[in-house]
Amino acid sequence: MTSPDARLPELDALRVIALGLMVAFHLAYDLQEYAGIKVDYTAPGWWIAGKASALLFIFVSGLCATFSRAPAKRGLRLLGCGTLITAATYVLFPVSYVRFGILHFLGTAMLLSVLWRRLSDRTIVSLALLSLGAGLIGRTIAVGTSLLVPLGLTYPGFASLDYYPLFPYLAVSLLGTLTARAFGLSLADQNARGSNSAKTASLSTACSRPGNCLTKRAKALRTALQVIGALPGIRCLSRHSLSAYFVHQPLILLVIWAISLRSGRLSQAEWLNALKTTPLEGGAMLIRQALLVQYLATAHAALILGALGSAIAAFLAWKRLNHPATKN
Repeated sequence: MTSPDARLPELDALRVIALGLMVAFHLAYDLQEYAGIKVDYTAPGWWIAGKASALLFIFVSGLCATFSRAPAKRGLRLLGCGTLITAATYVLFPVSYVRFGILHFLGTAMLLSVLWRRLSDRTIVSLALLSLGAGLIGRTIAVGTSLLVPLGLTYPGFASLDYYPLFPYLAVSLLGTLTARAFGLSLADQNARGSNSAKTASLSTACSRPGNCLTKRAKALRTALQVIGALPGIRCLSRHSLSAYFVHQPLILLVIWAISLRSGRLSQAEWLNALKTTPLEGGAMLIRQALLVQYLATAHAALILGALGSAIAAFLAWKRLNHPATKN
């Protein structure tokens, strides 16, 4: 087990930055939708903030999966939390409830990382490019079933408050894995060093190793992240980022609700209408369906990645056998 002190301040900083961007975007959304304050959350700046938050979470998750000793446990935990989000949003927004959001994606990707973190760098790059291409192509295809939604294939009229399919976003997770390997953070590197304490120093000393020399801008960025990660409260907030994800939206809505009622901007009846609450009908069926979709997503992606990875590995092995490297 990694000791509490064996943490990377750069990762803590990235998580907290992602949290900040997420809270800012959701605050803008809630102010316009529920408080009647004109905040154009569809403007490019707000859109970039929301998307950057999700991409940072995915990137950091892919990076951490590389040296995690219990990725399956973490993945199942995230999938369980995703199922709760699905059930809750179905109650409030039955038309656009979250079918496969960021937590569903992170949980599934964490489970799949068990397969890809033993592959070569070249194979992972190939899988990332294939994932990106599959996602771009999938956006142009409409299917007649909801079971392929986790893979990036949607049906006509599909709508969801939060949607991060496996393709193309697995490419970001795989990029995180490659980044971890570049800095010597993989589980194999840790085992070779024989000490968890080396993990903390590895990112800070990466530039001193041959072949890992960073540019001046990258060094400056790393230093800035280290400074942010060392600030009081950053480590604690990073460790409890999942809890922050769950509570930040209800807290924002509670504050907006209290201010709106006190100022007379919205009545309680208008608030209830804005939230579009509906009776909890078919909740158990919805949860079973969500679990089935997540299981199918994991199984489909595992089969696809396994087949592609095996094909690429076989091709590379054939190439080495038929074209051996010449020694000078």
